[in-house]
Amino acid sequence: MKKYILLGTLLCTALAFTSCSNEDYKDWAKPQASGDAAEGSAYSYGISMNAGPQAEIVMPVADDDITIATIQSEKTLPFEIKSFTINGKELDIYLEGNAIKTSAARLDSLVEATNFSRAAIKREMEAEVFYSVLDTDQKDSLTFKNVVKLAVTPAATPEIDPQGYFVLGDFEGIGWNPPTAGFMQEVEDGVYSVVVTTTGTGSNWFKFYCGSTYKGESTTWDDINPKQMGCIEDGDDATENLLVWTGDPRGLEVKTPVIKGAGKWKITLDMKNCTYTVKEKLAGLDDLYLTGSNYNWGATKSD
Repeated sequence: MKKYILLGTLLCTALAFTSCSNEDYKDWAKPQASGDAAEGSAYSYGISMNAGPQAEIVMPVADDDITIATIQSEKTLPFEIKSFTINGKELDIYLEGNAIKTSAARLDSLVEATNFSRAAIKREMEAEVFYSVLDTDQKDSLTFKNVVKLAVTPAATPEIDPQGYFVLGDFEGIGWNPPTAGFMQEVEDGVYSVVVTTTGTGSNWFKFYCGSTYKGESTTWDDINPKQMGCIEDGDDATENLLVWTGDPRGLEVKTPVIKGAGKWKITLDMKNCTYTVKEKLAGLDDLYLTGSNYNWGATKSD
């Protein structure tokens, strides 16, 4: 999607910029570069791009529309943004005056997906911006590249439940019955896993729940639903995914993930990063067997 703005006569901030050739630009995805303020550079055309007042944000924010960069020019030149990317992934932006703006939630989502983590840790990154202007003769299209530094800190994640976590779903011996919860084992600090056997060859639905909501045989849906966890979209069969929880700060509703196919699966829940993974567990893989003389060295013990 192209984004346009007509640059007015604004005060130029004297910054150095990466530039490209002043010849007709054939392939904007592969810009040529030269030294700061070189002939044909953005600087030589009186153009500067700076980080915006909200280039560093801490989620959540009151106003979802944030200014992450600004552009200024000494001349009146038609201007077009070709792309605004972070780690190769394009961020949808729009222009308001000389401000380059985006949705804070969309930026947060991109950062979380890129780092495969929803942990409330400051993530610093560089955004590559490709943009074009028409030369003063209004004929030659010049394309420039700038790097804008951004930083995002995702919103706080839920505290780790001291009672651990359990799953319910289309699994043998577990099902969708709260009293028969499949509790997960803590394998390291904040990381839990469980091995399940799916009941169908198609989509096997499941969700996570906090262990502190479990009350044994008397456990009901009213007990566990307030602390359920899942994914963003119903039926998502991703084997590596970001977690969504009740009261998610992005306003996301908890949906139900699936495991595709019948078999034995290992589900791992990482509450430090609020992610989960699903891995098929082949027969014998990671299984530990005890043997010895008391067990006839693997043979069936006779009475």
